Amino acid sequence: EQGRNALVKFVGKGTAGASERGAVDVTPADVNVRSRVHEYGGGAFLIAPQGGVIYSEYTSQRLYWSGRAGDSEPMCLTPESTWKAGRYRFADGQVTPSGEHLVIVREDHGEDGDAPPAAVVNEVVKLALDGSGDMQVLAT
Repeated sequence: EQGRNALVKFVGKGTAGASERGAVDVTPADVNVRSRVHEYGGGAFLIAPQGGVIYSEYTSQRLYWSGRAGDSEPMCLTPESTWKAGRYRFADGQVTPSGEHLVIVREDHGEDGDAPPAAVVNEVVKLALDGSGDMQVLAT
């Protein structure tokens, strides 16, 4: 994968579109599933109880939901209209019991994404899973 982290699932050998080992990509071919939280990453994806996976895309650090029922393309949960790429980094999320939100660790690297390490703010936020990008800080 040329250094790319991909999410795959086993569908069985001989299944149309599957690799020789019986796997298919869950994330698009141009996506690198990886988080830069605390600079070393970790917790870059989770399996959504409603189906599919929620993951952090390495380049932009935005969150996407791939394989959601009824969607053919991944839905961006943190759209570009809400903040510049690189401002926030996310890791270690969990979907709430209602299925309406994701509670997740968020690092705020400043408006332009270039805050010095001492100015980075670590928070726990609640993110709406409707694609609006609506986030509420739960703890700092």
